[in-house]
Amino acid sequence: MPAQAKAARRLRRDTVSSQSRYVSSVKPTPNQQDRDYLSKYWDILAAIAWKEYTIHGRGAVLVQNADQPDEDAIYITVDMLGGPITGEYAHMAAGYEPREEIVVILMRPPSPVTAYRGCLPSRSAPPEAYRQLDAVLCGDWGGKHRPLHP
Repeated sequence: MPAQAKAARRLRRDTVSSQSRYVSSVKPTPNQQDRDYLSKYWDILAAIAWKEYTIHGRGAVLVQNADQPDEDAIYITVDMLGGPITGEYAHMAAGYEPREEIVVILMRPPSPVTAYRGCLPSRSAPPEAYRQLDAVLCGDWGGKHRPLHP
């Protein structure tokens, strides 16, 4: 097997490994785009993951067209993960630690789909990211949350 093929196989295995504990230790796709995206939007992704986990159970945050600045993220439960695009990532969503980690699936057409399980040690854990974002969105008025738009 040529050295280039071995390196590509090793990269793919490391990218989708369910054993990865930290996003920073996961080898990304050949470009830096995924790491940059995860770092830039970590707090939002972690908050989404925690909120949806508390409502729907285990799952993954799916970001379509991650290159688009206004692209929305959706949450897909383990039961919904399947099919030709996301099915191979279901094991990651089934085994992560929700209080410490998130699972993110990034789609960058026409590039391959990539998924990451883990955390950014220097950033907020999912429950804390959700509390921080909730305070910003609802407004923290002397310990009482009031919706910004009644």
